[in-house]
Amino acid sequence: MLPCLLATVAASALWGASEAPDREAILVARVRAVMGEMLHRLPDYMCVETIERSARSPSQTKFRLLDRVRVEVAYFKGSELYAWPGAPKLEERDLAEMVGGEGAIGTGDFALHLMAVYRGMAPLQFAGDDTLRGRAALKFTQTVPIALSNYLVYAPPVKGVVGYEVTAWHDAQTLDLLRFELRVTEFPAGMPIRKVFKAIEYQDVTVGGSAFSLPAVTELTMLRDTGLEGRTLSTFAHCRQYLGESTITYGDPEPAGEHEAARTSAKLPAGVQVPLILDREIELTTAARGDLLEMSVSRAVVQNRRTVLAKGTKVEARIDGLFCGTLPYANCFVLLKPETYEDAARTGPFSGLLETPSLEHQITESRNGMTHVRNVSIPDEVAHAGSGEGILFAGPSTKLPRGYPMIWRTLEVPGGSTP
Repeated sequence: MLPCLLATVAASALWGASEAPDREAILVARVRAVMGEMLHRLPDYMCVETIERSARSPSQTKFRLLDRVRVEVAYFKGSELYAWPGAPKLEERDLAEMVGGEGAIGTGDFALHLMAVYRGMAPLQFAGDDTLRGRAALKFTQTVPIALSNYLVYAPPVKGVVGYEVTAWHDAQTLDLLRFELRVTEFPAGMPIRKVFKAIEYQDVTVGGSAFSLPAVTELTMLRDTGLEGRTLSTFAHCRQYLGESTITYGDPEPAGEHEAARTSAKLPAGVQVPLILDREIELTTAARGDLLEMSVSRAVVQNRRTVLAKGTKVEARIDGLFCGTLPYANCFVLLKPETYEDAARTGPFSGLLETPSLEHQITESRNGMTHVRNVSIPDEVAHAGSGEGILFAGPSTKLPRGYPMIWRTLEVPGGSTP
């Protein structure tokens, strides 16, 4: 009886192994299904993205901040759209070309990477149970060769598709995405890059009445053949459903039910001196290129006995460059470009040159009697700024106070009618 019994037990074990579902296959199928369903339900949405780019040479241990840029980014019908904050519409454009400057720029964080992983042809594999930020997690990996990849890396002047490896962590219970990592493993010939690494941390965000796992913070590092390493940190905030042309406001909303009368579009005459003051204090260590600043006309502007701009008329300007340092004291240079004016009846473009205060006067005044302290060094970007840039200097603090006074001289704007 014993040999027969053993044979029966062995046969039962073999049958169980062949018929019982494989846990790894089940988990892979479940996570693909959950992510596929989330991507299918994901509405068009937009966020404000703050990008901080840093770099370090082979001889440096710490990264040096290159710039801070703020843009609005939207996921719209499978594409990513970009615009400066407050712009009337977003466009499908090259983000690196839009922001310019140095440092690495990454895209695809909203949904494009996830579509490639969870809807792509490369197999997804379960890599074991794990713990992430104190939460029980499931770890998955994927290898995507160049032949199956659509991930493009651009290292001027070389551009090409690369192969990469993905590691993703999902909540063990809900399968919500917690973290996503991407490492480039194959580069096309001639690309001057040794390493590319991207990590995305996710957060639960309600968009269109439903909760989704959306990017909270991304980190992108890129190491060139020269040893120069770039790092880009991006944070996402103010995420909401994208319903077409949309802008973000940070002040109090206008009272419901109030409808403004249509404003007449009119350009300003050239050569008029316009006194402006800042409407609110600006902390430059948290400001970014792309931010809008609000200013007001401090006294009525009259030309030929006609009021060109009434006192209190609003003027918007955009930060077009921001460079802060610490030597010989805390200081910041701001490149400011006015864009529009608006009063109760009219609106139009505002183009001008900053006449007062001059940069030299600002630096001298900011030294505040510290005659023993040498002048701050002027960044190359400021020294070579175009004539259309208004340059403001803050030091020995990093604030531009509310009521900061300026005088701008208007420039000719082509087209339109003059009030």
